[in-house]
Amino acid sequence: MHGVSVGLEAGVVTALIGPNASSKSTVLRSLARLHPVTSGAVELAGADSDSLSARAFAHRVTLLSQSRPHPSGLTVHDVVAFGRHPHRRRFAALTESDRQSMAHAMQLTGTTAMAERLTRENSRAGRAVPRDHDVDAPAAPWT
Repeated sequence: MHGVSVGLEAGVVTALIGPNASSKSTVLRSLARLHPVTSGAVELAGADSDSLSARAFAHRVTLLSQSRPHPSGLTVHDVVAFGRHPHRRRFAALTESDRQSMAHAMQLTGTTAMAERLTRENSRAGRAVPRDHDVDAPAAPWT
């Protein structure tokens, strides 16, 4: 990849569209700190994303890769619940606040009606979601 510049707006759903092997997944993996950036920087809310601790970064960004297998039997609701993991204590159950955040995120993304659908029944699109501490939706502009 060369000369890539991506800006994401808070509260806006953004799609990366392109032919196979056009580096869409590499861009997403770079934004999620899973692929090294050899030149330039990834910024989140105006700060270098590498300056954030792993925990602070996890509170803001998640990536559910379409290329990695996941356990069968998961519903869309179950997968959305994974996004709340950094906001809970280890092994803690979902709180009412978590459920409200999940409902809000699913409403924003138009996925509420699919909540009980098995993930294997859904397309592979739309898996990367920057988020803030309240909802699993874009929290701050990426540059």
